[in-house]
Amino acid sequence: MKTNISPISRLLFTTLLALIHLPSFAHSDQYRLRNEGNFYFKYRTAWVNTEIHHQMNILFDLASEYISNHSNFEGEIYLNFLHDATQYDPIYTAVGVGEFDWSNYRRTIAHRGKGLMITINEPRLNILSVLNVLASAMENYDRIEKDQYTWIRDKRETINGIHQYDTLITIHPVEIEKFKSKSHPVIDSLVSNRYFACKRGRKYSWGSEWYFSSNKYHFYRAENFESEMDDSLKINLRATVIHDEILVLDELSEVVSDRFGHFIFTNASTFYFMPRLEDTVSGPFKLTGVIPGRVPVHKYSVEYISNDQGIHDETRIFMNFDNFGQHTKAVFIPEKSILISNYQDIESDFIHGNKEKDPNNLWKYLAVAIGAVFIGMIIGRLNLKRDS
Repeated sequence: MKTNISPISRLLFTTLLALIHLPSFAHSDQYRLRNEGNFYFKYRTAWVNTEIHHQMNILFDLASEYISNHSNFEGEIYLNFLHDATQYDPIYTAVGVGEFDWSNYRRTIAHRGKGLMITINEPRLNILSVLNVLASAMENYDRIEKDQYTWIRDKRETINGIHQYDTLITIHPVEIEKFKSKSHPVIDSLVSNRYFACKRGRKYSWGSEWYFSSNKYHFYRAENFESEMDDSLKINLRATVIHDEILVLDELSEVVSDRFGHFIFTNASTFYFMPRLEDTVSGPFKLTGVIPGRVPVHKYSVEYISNDQGIHDETRIFMNFDNFGQHTKAVFIPEKSILISNYQDIESDFIHGNKEKDPNNLWKYLAVAIGAVFIGMIIGRLNLKRDS
């Protein structure tokens, strides 16, 4: 029997299919608000399962400490950090004086004020740089109010063919760069202290934690967790034994931990590996085919391989990445420090074969052949173990 489907029904069905697949690559920005006295802080980020929230909390605590206890500034301060991990917008820092709306993602205004305004759009957070800008801006409030101008930060949006320019009030970028590099003894002293990441439970940390100090991230092995209750009445586990630091990083993006160990990402593609409950680290390792600002690692699996004597020989960790709808897989063998990027392509070539012919690209086929031999040896060895 032939069924007649109207064009409207086809359109609705197609739209439904598109919406079903949308969550696999889309993300929604999140806005977090924090306030202490005359300091109003807001930040935007795309992902939940990254270290940016802990970093922002440390930034807020340091800024609040400086404003409240180490300055005579009495006006209102609005700091808005736009964590642009996808690097969609241009990088900029704007510093001005004017009216601001401290609002959440629904545009619900929690406070409307006037004072010092600092807006930063960056793919990475440099805590010391932000604090230097804050301190310098507080010292130069009158000059900022005198020298500021209206700057167009976005010219892309149009309505009915008419540009809808998004503007900010700011001083010249050259002056802001001077703010970033200017040293402040009080700021340097505050940053030299240890600021531990938000209290994370045993299941999350698996024996590894980090703290911020001197504008770097220090990783250490932790033991003997004790329960304690925070201000929100949540039970947390705090380590009472802290071993010497194992790894010190200038940047930190994401930590993926489980019983096999810890993947410590400095950005979307570069990571270090720290075995669980060991004072060793390997890396850095560089993934290829990964888009900046990718979705955090959402799936991984582990295979333990034994030798002919039945003794554990190697661990194969399979990581799956969502590159905004494009599936990417990588394999990491920590015992041998081997990383295989774009493993999904090797699997596809092995299963379906590569029938393309290109006599002008000998090196391409040589590389494919070598890769096929290498993966064939691995799969063959794996099958041999299973058969035995």
